[in-house]
Amino acid sequence: AAQSPVATLYRQAAMQRHNVHRANHGAGPVTWSAKLERAAMKSAQRCTFGHFMNENGLTYGQNLALGLPANKIAAIISDQWYYNEVGAFSGNYGDAQPDYGSDMQDFEKWGHFTQLVWKDSVKIGCATWRCNSIATSEDDATPLPSSYGGDITYCNYKSEGNFAGEYAANVGAPRSNVKVKANS
Repeated sequence: AAQSPVATLYRQAAMQRHNVHRANHGAGPVTWSAKLERAAMKSAQRCTFGHFMNENGLTYGQNLALGLPANKIAAIISDQWYYNEVGAFSGNYGDAQPDYGSDMQDFEKWGHFTQLVWKDSVKIGCATWRCNSIATSEDDATPLPSSYGGDITYCNYKSEGNFAGEYAANVGAPRSNVKVKANS
């Protein structure tokens, strides 16, 4: 079946934005995986805030974001996952195992970024879904505040990133500080 122009633009924007940031850190380009995309859509359609990293019997790494619609996929990748986090990782390049901090608080400041540029992750699939409300977690159906909006985005990565002891080999220092604008 032919892909819709909107779906094609979404995929192109997601791959382009991943690849420009990955190249800046010495990682090769990613290619699109329809299987990872279907798993991302299944996760998004749950309308539940949380990581679901084994949909459809697959295993993969995963980033998620709230509040921006599908036509803002470039902003999600660049602004939320890259620019909001790359600075928090700056002292960790070359460390096989960066300090996660107690209760993972440091990891939560840079984990989306490191997954995005992880060298061994060579396939991605992303999906965004508009929900009437988004549950707080699988165990708590309480809706998130409406300020989060109704859009939820998942990007899945194969092979998975953020493996303990493998950061030095998979997360390279940036080659330049050129900023990519969200709408470019």
